[in-house]
Amino acid sequence: MGLAVLAGPGLIGAWLPGQVEQSLESNWPDATPVIRRGWFGTSVVAQTGTSRLKLDFRHLPWWRGTLLTASGELILTEPEARIGLDGVFSLSGEVGIDAESHSIRWAGVEENRIEQMQLALRLQRGQQGRLHARANALILSDPLGNRLDLRRIDLESHWQPSSEDLREWALDLQATAPEKPASRLLLNATSMDAEALSALSGALYELNRAPPESLQAQMAGLGLLGAWQQLVQAGLKMELNQLSLDQQIELSGQWQPNLNEWHLIGGGANRNALEWLGPIIGLSQQRVPQQARIQAWQLLESAEDHNQLTIRGEQFEFIQSEARQP
Repeated sequence: MGLAVLAGPGLIGAWLPGQVEQSLESNWPDATPVIRRGWFGTSVVAQTGTSRLKLDFRHLPWWRGTLLTASGELILTEPEARIGLDGVFSLSGEVGIDAESHSIRWAGVEENRIEQMQLALRLQRGQQGRLHARANALILSDPLGNRLDLRRIDLESHWQPSSEDLREWALDLQATAPEKPASRLLLNATSMDAEALSALSGALYELNRAPPESLQAQMAGLGLLGAWQQLVQAGLKMELNQLSLDQQIELSGQWQPNLNEWHLIGGGANRNALEWLGPIIGLSQQRVPQQARIQAWQLLESAEDHNQLTIRGEQFEFIQSEARQP
């Protein structure tokens, strides 16, 4: 027994560097790693011209009863951030990763930042997991004058298998705009094909790495489209349990893309809808705030023209499908 206790950390030390190198090669191919292997611990430093990752692993720490623990930090220059990292890899196959950063800032004339971010990820045997993230502030803006300002952000997400081939996912997001009541989004997705989800994740990763308008970007875009079509064909269903904005708009409903059906009920104040839609449209489509607000109003009018909602004075309300006229 004593020999096994002594030999165990050394066996992990022999196995771990290869796993680290393989993971870096797959997920961060531009990084140059330096790995120092020891009997009871392994240190890893990987860096590019703009980023640096440092991790210290402990093999079979007896005081934790785990396979591995890790601690370190990730330093980025764009966005500018110093992110503290801690990880636990249990003997049962469960993985826990915690990350924390005082501030994440993007370069530019305008203000773009995340303040006091905390993230906790828990994975169980690769089949189910939970993500909890918090931030004191998320501010996005551009030179045109668009600005999205959210405070006290709290995100909870979990996913798990519903059958051998299908997965389900849930999201609970809460945030508060300055001088407004709290807003909340509760969303569930079911009948998600596991193979298509994996392909979707891979395509998004490749698209993010590819130069704009390159052949690599085009191929990644095709892969993204194919994965989405596979998800739709498998019967993907989205359930909007609650969308509450400033406690002035309340919506719920569902969307089943393979049947080309979506249903929303509820409504609220036109002003609050424009205050949320305007900055999102302006930031994503690079329109000045006035044009973005006009486009947001046109979206409401278009929905009314298609008999999806009614606008009465300062309020709008979605029409339930059974009450709609052809």
